[in-house]
Amino acid sequence: MAKILSFEPAKRGTIQIKVESSKGDVYIIGFSSTVPEQDSVYYPSLLCSILDDYDKMPEGDLFSYISMQLARAKMETPIFMMPDRNDERTRIGKKIRSIREEKKMDAKTLARLTDIDPANLSRIESGKFSAGLDTLSKIAMALDSKVDIIPNRQPA
Repeated sequence: MAKILSFEPAKRGTIQIKVESSKGDVYIIGFSSTVPEQDSVYYPSLLCSILDDYDKMPEGDLFSYISMQLARAKMETPIFMMPDRNDERTRIGKKIRSIREEKKMDAKTLARLTDIDPANLSRIESGKFSAGLDTLSKIAMALDSKVDIIPNRQPA
């Protein structure tokens, strides 16, 4: 079941709503006014219901789907939507650790193979440090893997 994680005031009278889909993906949805925050009962309920319905549908464009559903309900539509960066760092770090452990490789070995400071590798795996593409490529190569862009949702 989808849930609202937070309402966060943003710049110039806008609002950002952090939502988690029933699949665990975390998104930040931005609105051009504070109307969603002022209507703090209906918006969360509606957004959660939209996300729950979307998770059951074939692959598509989540931003367009949410915008269309809010417009149908005569509610303000979002101006942007993006994955939560902290959530992405954590997800990527967990995946690196998981692959490393599957290969029965300790962190010191991976750090040595990639010429990454062991403390930085630990921060990457824990999601506390944002690694650039070159660093991620080194890690992937050492793990006999590759960096790839994949859709957020897999076909049903």
